[in-house]
Amino acid sequence: MQKSSISKFIKVIGPIFLTIFIVIFMQACDSGDNNTSGSNSNEITKTQYNAAKKEHSNLVATNKKLDQELKDTNKQRQDIESQQSNVEDQAAQEVIDEQGGSQSNSADNNQSTNSDGTNNADSGDQTISGNSSQYIIGNVNSHVYHLPGQRGYTMKSKNAVYFNSEQEAINAGYRKAKQ
Repeated sequence: MQKSSISKFIKVIGPIFLTIFIVIFMQACDSGDNNTSGSNSNEITKTQYNAAKKEHSNLVATNKKLDQELKDTNKQRQDIESQQSNVEDQAAQEVIDEQGGSQSNSADNNQSTNSDGTNNADSGDQTISGNSSQYIIGNVNSHVYHLPGQRGYTMKSKNAVYFNSEQEAINAGYRKAKQ
């Protein structure tokens, strides 16, 4: 009887174990397939690689073209600024010539010489435009000197120190303006 009860037990429980085993096996296979497809999603095809490579080449070429255009534009801007500075210098020289040099003499009389050989204006609120190219103007507060035509060349005369050469400005402890 024991044999028959064991066989009945196996007949009833056997299909349940078999079903459980099949379900577990299928889940294992499905998760293995997901891992494989997941790794494929991170890989790129040769076509995708070639397309990305071509796009990169196009971007590099565009970047070089834009760099060249920027250089050309900066050169044009510098040329225009130089021409504008020359026109301003010529206009200032014409005004000085028309006045018979009286403006030049009065400007020389309004300047005092410091102990280090630099010239400093006496008038504190007068704005110096620096149209005359004979001076390099330094800023007393920042110890930065500006060449004619540079941004910052115009400043209040109380802040201005005048130099005859760049070397004179450097010897006085001033540095050249970055722009």
